[in-house]
Amino acid sequence: MNARLILAAGFGDVDGERALLAQEAAVTASDGEGRTALMLAAMYGHVDCVRALLAQNAAVTAVDGEGETALMSAAIGGHIDCVRALLAHNAEVQVTAVDGEGEIALMKAAMNGHVDCVATLLAHDAEVQVTAVDGEGITALMWGAMNGHVGCVTALLAHDAKVQVTAVDGTGDGETALMWAAMYGHVDCVTALLAHDAEVQVTAGDGKGRTALMLAANTGYIDCVRVLLKHDAAVTAVDGRGRTALMWAADAGCVDCVRTLLAHDAAVTAADGKGRTALMRAARNGHVDSITHLLAHDAEVQVTAVDGRRETALMRAAMTGHVGCVTALLAHDVEVQVTAVDGEGRTALIWAASTGRADCVTTLLAHDAEVAAVDREGSTAFRLAVLGSHKSVIAKLMRAGADIGLPAEYTVVRDMITDMCEFIDIPERVNEIVVAFAQRALQARASGPP
Repeated sequence: MNARLILAAGFGDVDGERALLAQEAAVTASDGEGRTALMLAAMYGHVDCVRALLAQNAAVTAVDGEGETALMSAAIGGHIDCVRALLAHNAEVQVTAVDGEGEIALMKAAMNGHVDCVATLLAHDAEVQVTAVDGEGITALMWGAMNGHVGCVTALLAHDAKVQVTAVDGTGDGETALMWAAMYGHVDCVTALLAHDAEVQVTAGDGKGRTALMLAANTGYIDCVRVLLKHDAAVTAVDGRGRTALMWAADAGCVDCVRTLLAHDAAVTAADGKGRTALMRAARNGHVDSITHLLAHDAEVQVTAVDGRRETALMRAAMTGHVGCVTALLAHDVEVQVTAVDGEGRTALIWAASTGRADCVTTLLAHDAEVAAVDREGSTAFRLAVLGSHKSVIAKLMRAGADIGLPAEYTVVRDMITDMCEFIDIPERVNEIVVAFAQRALQARASGPP
Protein backbone atom coordinates (compact mmCIF):
# COMPACT_ATOMS: atom_id res chain seq x y z
CA MET A 1 0.00 0.00 0.00
CA ASN A 2 2.82 2.42 0.84
CA ALA A 3 4.55 1.70 -2.46
CA ARG A 4 1.29 2.37 -4.30
CA LEU A 5 0.97 5.71 -2.52
CA ILE A 6 4.45 6.75 -3.66
CA LEU A 7 3.62 5.70 -7.25
CA ALA A 8 0.31 7.56 -7.21
CA ALA A 9 2.06 10.74 -6.02
CA GLY A 10 4.72 10.42 -8.71
CA PHE A 11 2.12 10.00 -11.46
CA GLY A 12 -0.11 12.76 -10.16
CA ASP A 13 -3.04 10.47 -9.34
CA VAL A 14 -4.57 12.57 -6.60
CA ASP A 15 -7.77 10.49 -6.33
CA GLY A 16 -5.79 7.29 -5.95
CA GLU A 17 -3.54 9.04 -3.47
CA ARG A 18 -6.50 10.17 -1.35
CA ALA A 19 -8.00 6.69 -1.41
CA LEU A 20 -4.74 5.18 -0.20
CA LEU A 21 -4.39 7.82 2.49
CA ALA A 22 -7.92 6.99 3.63
CA GLN A 23 -6.75 3.38 3.99
CA GLU A 24 -3.98 4.69 6.25
CA ALA A 25 -1.08 4.38 3.85
CA ALA A 26 1.96 5.94 5.57
CA VAL A 27 2.89 9.42 4.32
CA THR A 28 6.34 8.84 5.87
CA ALA A 29 7.08 5.80 3.69
CA SER A 30 9.94 6.06 1.19
CA ASP A 31 11.23 4.16 -1.82
CA GLY A 32 14.63 2.58 -2.34
CA GLU A 33 16.21 5.98 -2.87
CA GLY A 34 14.73 7.44 0.28
CA ARG A 35 12.09 9.46 -1.58
CA THR A 36 8.69 9.99 0.01
CA ALA A 37 5.39 10.49 -1.78
CA LEU A 38 5.67 14.23 -1.07
CA MET A 39 9.09 14.42 -2.71
CA LEU A 40 7.91 12.64 -5.88
CA ALA A 41 4.79 14.78 -6.14
CA ALA A 42 6.93 17.92 -5.77
CA MET A 43 9.56 16.64 -8.20
CA TYR A 44 7.00 16.20 -10.98
CA GLY A 45 4.95 19.28 -10.18
CA HIS A 46 1.76 17.60 -9.03
CA VAL A 47 0.53 20.36 -6.75
CA ASP A 48 -2.82 18.72 -5.89
CA CYS A 49 -0.97 15.65 -4.68
CA VAL A 50 1.39 17.87 -2.68
CA ARG A 51 -1.53 19.60 -0.99
CA ALA A 52 -3.27 16.34 -0.21
CA LEU A 53 -0.12 14.94 1.40
CA LEU A 54 0.51 18.12 3.36
CA ALA A 55 -3.04 17.91 4.67
CA GLN A 56 -2.03 14.56 6.12
CA ASN A 57 1.01 16.09 7.80
CA ALA A 58 3.60 14.79 5.34
CA ALA A 59 7.03 15.82 6.64
CA VAL A 60 8.42 18.75 4.65
CA THR A 61 11.80 18.33 6.34
CA ALA A 62 12.31 14.71 5.29
CA VAL A 63 15.33 14.09 3.05
CA ASP A 64 16.12 11.42 0.47
CA GLY A 65 19.35 9.48 0.04
CA GLU A 66 21.11 12.54 -1.40
CA GLY A 67 19.87 14.85 1.31
CA GLU A 68 17.28 16.58 -0.90
CA THR A 69 13.95 17.77 0.44
CA ALA A 70 10.63 18.07 -1.36
CA LEU A 71 11.21 21.83 -1.66
CA MET A 72 14.53 21.27 -3.39
CA SER A 73 12.89 18.86 -5.84
CA ALA A 74 10.22 21.42 -6.67
CA ALA A 75 12.82 24.19 -7.05
CA ILE A 76 14.93 22.11 -9.43
CA GLY A 77 11.93 21.53 -11.70
CA GLY A 78 10.65 25.09 -11.42
CA HIS A 79 7.29 23.96 -10.05
CA ILE A 80 6.26 27.25 -8.53
CA ASP A 81 2.82 26.10 -7.25
CA CYS A 82 4.47 23.24 -5.38
CA VAL A 83 7.08 25.60 -3.96
CA ARG A 84 4.36 27.91 -2.68
CA ALA A 85 2.36 25.05 -1.19
CA LEU A 86 5.41 23.67 0.61
CA LEU A 87 6.48 27.06 1.95
CA ALA A 88 3.18 27.36 3.76
CA HIS A 89 4.60 24.80 6.18
CA ASN A 90 7.66 25.62 8.27
CA ALA A 91 9.25 27.77 5.55
CA GLU A 92 12.22 29.03 7.57
CA VAL A 93 13.42 25.49 8.23
CA GLN A 94 12.95 24.41 4.61
CA VAL A 95 14.73 27.31 2.93
CA THR A 96 17.88 26.85 5.01
CA ALA A 97 18.05 23.04 4.68
CA VAL A 98 21.09 21.77 2.74
CA ASP A 99 21.57 18.59 0.73
CA GLY A 100 24.62 16.35 0.55
CA GLU A 101 26.46 18.93 -1.59
CA GLY A 102 25.65 21.78 0.74
CA GLU A 103 23.09 23.31 -1.62
CA ILE A 104 19.87 24.96 -0.54
CA ALA A 105 16.64 25.15 -2.56
CA LEU A 106 17.46 28.72 -3.67
CA MET A 107 20.69 27.61 -5.31
CA LYS A 108 18.89 24.87 -7.20
CA ALA A 109 16.28 27.31 -8.48
CA ALA A 110 18.95 29.83 -9.49
CA MET A 111 21.19 27.35 -11.31
CA ASN A 112 18.19 26.11 -13.30
CA GLY A 113 16.87 29.57 -14.12
CA HIS A 114 13.53 29.41 -12.33
CA VAL A 115 13.07 33.07 -11.50
CA ASP A 116 9.56 32.69 -10.01
CA CYS A 117 10.88 30.09 -7.59
CA VAL A 118 13.83 32.32 -6.70
CA ALA A 119 11.56 35.27 -5.95
CA THR A 120 9.19 33.14 -3.89
CA LEU A 121 11.96 31.55 -1.86
CA LEU A 122 13.46 34.97 -1.14
CA ALA A 123 10.29 35.98 0.65
CA HIS A 124 11.60 33.89 3.54
CA ASP A 125 14.88 34.64 5.32
CA ALA A 126 16.41 36.26 2.23
CA GLU A 127 19.52 37.53 4.01
CA VAL A 128 20.41 34.04 5.20
CA GLN A 129 19.76 32.47 1.82
CA VAL A 130 21.67 34.88 -0.40
CA THR A 131 24.80 34.62 1.71
CA ALA A 132 24.67 30.83 2.04
CA VAL A 133 27.37 28.85 0.26
CA ASP A 134 27.43 25.24 -0.88
CA GLY A 135 30.21 22.70 -0.36
CA GLU A 136 32.43 24.52 -2.87
CA GLY A 137 31.71 27.97 -1.48
CA ILE A 138 29.40 28.90 -4.36
CA THR A 139 26.41 31.15 -3.69
CA ALA A 140 23.02 31.24 -5.42
CA LEU A 141 24.10 34.41 -7.24
CA MET A 142 27.20 32.68 -8.58
CA TRP A 143 25.11 29.74 -9.77
CA GLY A 144 22.72 32.05 -11.57
CA ALA A 145 25.57 34.06 -13.10
CA MET A 146 27.61 31.11 -14.36
CA ASN A 147 24.53 29.61 -16.01
CA GLY A 148 23.41 32.89 -17.57
CA HIS A 149 20.08 33.28 -15.82
CA VAL A 150 19.80 37.05 -15.73
CA GLY A 151 16.27 37.04 -14.27
CA CYS A 152 17.50 35.06 -11.27
CA VAL A 153 20.55 37.29 -10.94
CA THR A 154 18.36 40.39 -10.92
CA ALA A 155 16.00 38.90 -8.33
CA LEU A 156 18.89 37.92 -6.08
CA LEU A 157 20.53 41.34 -6.33
CA ALA A 158 17.44 42.90 -4.77
CA HIS A 159 18.77 41.54 -1.46
CA ASP A 160 22.13 42.63 -0.02
CA ALA A 161 23.67 43.22 -3.45
CA LYS A 162 26.93 44.68 -2.16
CA VAL A 163 27.56 41.64 -0.01
CA GLN A 164 26.74 39.24 -2.83
CA VAL A 165 28.78 40.83 -5.61
CA THR A 166 31.95 40.93 -3.51
CA ALA A 167 31.66 37.35 -2.26
CA VAL A 168 34.23 34.87 -3.59
CA ASP A 169 33.78 31.14 -4.02
CA GLY A 170 35.73 28.45 -2.23
CA THR A 171 36.83 26.43 -5.27
CA GLY A 172 40.42 27.51 -4.78
CA ASP A 173 40.32 30.19 -7.47
CA GLY A 174 38.37 32.68 -5.36
CA GLU A 175 36.07 33.90 -8.14
CA THR A 176 33.17 36.32 -7.86
CA ALA A 177 29.79 36.12 -9.58
CA LEU A 178 31.00 38.67 -12.14
CA MET A 179 34.01 36.50 -12.99
CA TRP A 180 31.78 33.47 -13.48
CA ALA A 181 29.45 35.42 -15.78
CA ALA A 182 32.36 36.90 -17.74
CA MET A 183 34.24 33.64 -18.29
CA TYR A 184 31.07 31.96 -19.59
CA GLY A 185 30.08 34.89 -21.77
CA HIS A 186 26.79 35.84 -20.15
CA VAL A 187 26.80 39.51 -21.03
CA ASP A 188 23.31 40.22 -19.64
CA CYS A 189 24.40 38.89 -16.27
CA VAL A 190 27.61 40.92 -16.46
CA THR A 191 25.56 44.04 -17.10
CA ALA A 192 23.15 43.30 -14.26
CA LEU A 193 25.97 42.65 -11.80
CA LEU A 194 27.81 45.84 -12.74
CA ALA A 195 24.81 47.90 -11.65
CA HIS A 196 26.15 47.33 -8.14
CA ASP A 197 29.58 48.44 -6.95
CA ALA A 198 31.06 48.25 -10.45
CA GLU A 199 34.43 49.75 -9.48
CA VAL A 200 34.98 47.16 -6.77
CA GLN A 201 33.97 44.30 -9.05
CA VAL A 202 36.05 45.20 -12.11
CA THR A 203 39.19 45.70 -10.06
CA ALA A 204 38.83 42.50 -8.04
CA GLY A 205 41.20 39.64 -8.80
CA ASP A 206 40.67 35.97 -8.12
CA GLY A 207 43.09 33.71 -6.25
CA LYS A 208 45.46 33.92 -9.23
CA GLY A 209 45.05 37.66 -9.60
CA ARG A 210 42.88 37.39 -12.72
CA THR A 211 40.21 40.04 -13.22
CA ALA A 212 36.84 39.55 -14.91
CA LEU A 213 38.29 41.32 -17.97
CA MET A 214 41.14 38.83 -18.21
CA LEU A 215 38.78 35.88 -17.92
CA ALA A 216 36.44 37.26 -20.60
CA ALA A 217 39.39 38.02 -22.90
CA ASN A 218 40.85 34.54 -22.47
CA THR A 219 37.55 32.84 -23.25
CA GLY A 220 36.88 35.14 -26.19
CA TYR A 221 33.63 36.74 -25.09
CA ILE A 222 33.97 40.08 -26.80
CA ASP A 223 30.58 41.44 -25.66
CA CYS A 224 31.60 40.91 -22.04
CA VAL A 225 34.97 42.54 -22.72
CA ARG A 226 33.25 45.61 -24.15
CA VAL A 227 30.83 45.95 -21.22
CA LEU A 228 33.66 45.60 -18.71
CA LEU A 229 35.71 48.23 -20.52
CA LYS A 230 32.74 50.60 -20.46
CA HIS A 231 32.83 50.23 -16.69
CA ASP A 232 36.51 51.18 -16.61
CA ALA A 233 38.05 47.74 -16.26
CA ALA A 234 41.81 48.36 -16.34
CA VAL A 235 43.68 47.06 -19.39
CA THR A 236 46.92 47.62 -17.47
CA ALA A 237 46.00 45.26 -14.62
CA VAL A 238 48.22 42.19 -14.23
CA ASP A 239 47.56 38.84 -12.63
CA GLY A 240 49.82 36.94 -10.26
CA ARG A 241 52.14 35.99 -13.12
CA GLY A 242 52.27 39.45 -14.61
CA ARG A 243 49.89 38.73 -17.47
CA THR A 244 47.51 41.37 -18.82
CA ALA A 245 44.11 40.94 -20.48
CA LEU A 246 45.82 41.50 -23.85
CA MET A 247 48.17 38.60 -23.18
CA TRP A 248 45.26 36.38 -22.22
CA ALA A 249 43.39 37.33 -25.42
CA ALA A 250 46.48 36.77 -27.57
CA ASP A 251 47.13 33.44 -25.88
CA ALA A 252 43.62 32.27 -26.76
CA GLY A 253 43.64 33.80 -30.24
CA CYS A 254 40.56 35.96 -29.74
CA VAL A 255 41.28 38.54 -32.42
CA ASP A 256 38.20 40.65 -31.60
CA CYS A 257 39.33 40.90 -27.99
CA VAL A 258 42.88 41.73 -29.07
CA ARG A 259 41.66 44.46 -31.40
CA THR A 260 39.31 45.94 -28.78
CA LEU A 261 41.93 45.95 -26.04
CA LEU A 262 44.43 47.61 -28.38
CA ALA A 263 41.84 50.29 -29.12
CA HIS A 264 41.79 50.94 -25.37
CA ASP A 265 45.57 51.45 -25.31
CA ALA A 266 46.59 48.04 -24.00
CA ALA A 267 50.40 47.95 -23.90
CA VAL A 268 51.82 45.65 -26.59
CA THR A 269 55.30 45.85 -25.09
CA ALA A 270 54.26 44.71 -21.61
CA ALA A 271 55.90 41.46 -20.52
CA ASP A 272 54.81 38.91 -17.93
CA GLY A 273 56.91 37.39 -15.17
CA LYS A 274 58.77 35.25 -17.71
CA GLY A 275 59.41 38.19 -19.96
CA ARG A 276 56.83 37.08 -22.53
CA THR A 277 54.73 39.56 -24.46
CA ALA A 278 51.30 39.19 -26.04
CA LEU A 279 53.02 38.73 -29.42
CA MET A 280 55.10 35.84 -28.11
CA ARG A 281 51.99 34.15 -26.74
CA ALA A 282 50.11 34.53 -30.02
CA ALA A 283 53.13 33.22 -31.95
CA ARG A 284 53.55 30.19 -29.72
CA ASN A 285 49.89 29.21 -30.23
CA GLY A 286 49.64 29.96 -33.93
CA HIS A 287 47.23 32.88 -33.86
CA VAL A 288 48.26 34.71 -37.00
CA ASP A 289 45.29 37.13 -37.05
CA SER A 290 46.13 38.29 -33.54
CA ILE A 291 49.75 38.75 -34.60
CA THR A 292 48.67 40.92 -37.51
CA HIS A 293 46.77 43.28 -35.20
CA LEU A 294 49.52 43.34 -32.60
CA LEU A 295 52.15 44.19 -35.21
CA ALA A 296 50.19 47.29 -36.20
CA HIS A 297 51.60 48.77 -32.98
CA ASP A 298 55.36 49.19 -32.44
CA ALA A 299 56.22 46.18 -34.59
CA GLU A 300 59.99 46.75 -34.53
CA VAL A 301 60.00 46.81 -30.73
CA GLN A 302 57.84 43.70 -30.45
CA VAL A 303 59.69 41.47 -32.92
CA THR A 304 63.04 42.16 -31.28
CA ALA A 305 61.83 41.68 -27.71
CA VAL A 306 63.17 38.62 -25.87
CA ASP A 307 61.81 36.67 -22.92
CA GLY A 308 63.70 35.28 -19.94
CA ARG A 309 65.27 32.62 -22.18
CA ARG A 310 66.15 35.26 -24.76
CA GLU A 311 63.64 33.77 -27.16
CA THR A 312 61.86 36.01 -29.66
CA ALA A 313 58.33 35.65 -31.00
CA LEU A 314 59.80 34.31 -34.25
CA MET A 315 61.64 31.55 -32.41
CA ARG A 316 58.48 30.56 -30.54
CA ALA A 317 56.49 30.39 -33.78
CA ALA A 318 59.26 28.44 -35.53
CA MET A 319 59.72 25.84 -32.78
CA THR A 320 55.96 25.12 -32.71
CA GLY A 321 55.59 25.00 -36.48
CA HIS A 322 53.24 27.91 -37.09
CA VAL A 323 54.42 28.95 -40.55
CA GLY A 324 51.68 31.56 -40.97
CA CYS A 325 52.95 33.32 -37.87
CA VAL A 326 56.54 33.04 -39.07
CA THR A 327 55.56 34.68 -42.34
CA ALA A 328 53.64 37.48 -40.60
CA LEU A 329 56.54 38.19 -38.24
CA LEU A 330 59.10 38.28 -41.05
CA ALA A 331 57.29 41.22 -42.61
CA HIS A 332 59.19 43.32 -40.06
CA ASP A 333 62.95 43.64 -39.48
CA VAL A 334 63.83 40.37 -41.19
CA GLU A 335 67.60 40.47 -40.80
CA VAL A 336 67.44 41.23 -37.08
CA GLN A 337 64.98 38.42 -36.47
CA VAL A 338 66.63 35.63 -38.47
CA THR A 339 70.05 36.36 -36.97
CA ALA A 340 68.87 36.69 -33.37
CA VAL A 341 70.00 33.97 -30.96
CA ASP A 342 68.49 32.85 -27.68
CA GLY A 343 70.24 31.96 -24.44
CA GLU A 344 71.42 28.68 -25.96
CA GLY A 345 72.73 30.41 -29.04
CA ARG A 346 69.96 29.02 -31.22
CA THR A 347 68.40 30.91 -34.12
CA ALA A 348 64.83 30.53 -35.31
CA LEU A 349 66.11 28.26 -38.10
CA ILE A 350 67.90 26.00 -35.64
CA TRP A 351 64.72 25.74 -33.58
CA ALA A 352 62.58 24.96 -36.62
CA ALA A 353 65.05 22.33 -37.83
CA SER A 354 65.50 20.67 -34.45
CA THR A 355 61.73 20.27 -34.04
CA GLY A 356 61.13 19.11 -37.61
CA ARG A 357 59.10 22.11 -38.80
CA ALA A 358 59.76 21.78 -42.52
CA ASP A 359 57.45 24.60 -43.69
CA CYS A 360 59.01 27.00 -41.21
CA VAL A 361 62.50 25.95 -42.37
CA THR A 362 61.50 26.70 -45.98
CA THR A 363 60.16 30.14 -45.05
CA LEU A 364 63.20 31.06 -42.97
CA LEU A 365 65.61 29.94 -45.69
CA ALA A 366 63.68 32.08 -48.18
CA HIS A 367 64.45 35.02 -45.88
CA ASP A 368 68.19 34.31 -45.86
CA ALA A 369 68.42 32.55 -42.52
CA GLU A 370 72.02 31.40 -42.00
CA VAL A 371 72.32 27.65 -42.61
CA ALA A 372 75.80 27.45 -41.08
CA ALA A 373 74.90 29.13 -37.78
CA VAL A 374 75.89 27.10 -34.70
CA ASP A 375 74.50 27.14 -31.19
CA ARG A 376 76.54 27.18 -27.98
CA GLU A 377 77.07 23.45 -28.15
CA GLY A 378 78.40 23.69 -31.69
CA SER A 379 75.33 22.21 -33.34
CA THR A 380 74.00 23.44 -36.67
CA ALA A 381 70.42 23.28 -37.86
CA PHE A 382 71.46 20.35 -40.07
CA ARG A 383 73.01 18.34 -37.23
CA LEU A 384 69.93 18.79 -35.02
CA ALA A 385 67.62 17.83 -37.89
CA VAL A 386 69.66 14.63 -38.35
CA LEU A 387 69.55 13.82 -34.65
CA GLY A 388 65.79 14.20 -34.79
CA SER A 389 65.50 12.14 -38.02
CA HIS A 390 63.58 14.98 -39.67
CA LYS A 391 64.18 13.82 -43.25
CA SER A 392 62.32 16.55 -45.15
CA VAL A 393 64.16 19.20 -43.13
CA ILE A 394 67.48 17.49 -43.85
CA ALA A 395 66.75 17.66 -47.58
CA LYS A 396 65.83 21.33 -47.44
CA LEU A 397 68.99 22.22 -45.53
CA MET A 398 71.18 20.22 -47.90
CA ARG A 399 69.67 22.02 -50.87
CA ALA A 400 70.41 25.28 -49.08
CA GLY A 401 74.09 24.33 -48.83
CA ALA A 402 74.35 22.74 -45.38
CA ASP A 403 77.79 21.24 -44.79
CA ILE A 404 77.43 17.46 -44.58
CA GLY A 405 81.10 16.61 -44.87
CA LEU A 406 81.30 15.83 -48.60
CA PRO A 407 84.24 17.19 -50.63
CA ALA A 408 83.32 19.99 -53.02
CA GLU A 409 83.86 17.77 -56.11
CA TYR A 410 81.04 15.46 -54.96
CA THR A 411 78.35 17.89 -56.13
CA VAL A 412 76.48 15.38 -58.30
CA VAL A 413 76.48 12.81 -55.54
CA ARG A 414 75.37 15.41 -53.02
CA ASP A 415 72.37 16.24 -55.20
CA MET A 416 71.52 12.56 -55.51
CA ILE A 417 71.73 12.07 -51.74
CA THR A 418 69.62 15.16 -51.19
CA ASP A 419 66.90 13.75 -53.42
CA MET A 420 67.04 10.43 -51.61
CA CYS A 421 67.33 11.57 -48.02
CA GLU A 422 63.58 11.92 -47.58
CA PHE A 423 63.22 8.18 -48.20
CA ILE A 424 66.18 6.63 -46.33
CA ASP A 425 66.96 6.40 -42.63
CA ILE A 426 69.62 8.91 -41.59
CA PRO A 427 71.53 7.71 -38.49
CA GLU A 428 73.20 9.97 -35.96
CA ARG A 429 76.71 9.73 -37.52
CA VAL A 430 75.47 11.26 -40.74
CA ASN A 431 78.74 12.73 -42.04
CA GLU A 432 80.64 9.45 -42.05
CA ILE A 433 77.71 7.45 -43.43
CA VAL A 434 76.90 9.97 -46.16
CA VAL A 435 80.54 10.16 -47.28
CA ALA A 436 80.82 6.35 -47.40
CA PHE A 437 77.55 6.16 -49.34
CA ALA A 438 78.77 8.81 -51.75
CA GLN A 439 82.01 6.95 -52.37
CA ARG A 440 80.17 3.71 -53.11
CA ALA A 441 77.79 5.56 -55.39
CA LEU A 442 80.72 7.04 -57.38
CA GLN A 443 82.34 3.64 -57.75
CA ALA A 444 79.07 2.18 -58.98
CA ARG A 445 78.66 4.98 -61.54
CA ALA A 446 82.27 4.48 -62.80
CA SER A 447 81.94 0.73 -63.31
CA GLY A 448 78.53 0.95 -64.93
CA PRO A 449 75.62 -1.40 -64.50
CA PRO A 450 76.43 -4.96 -63.40
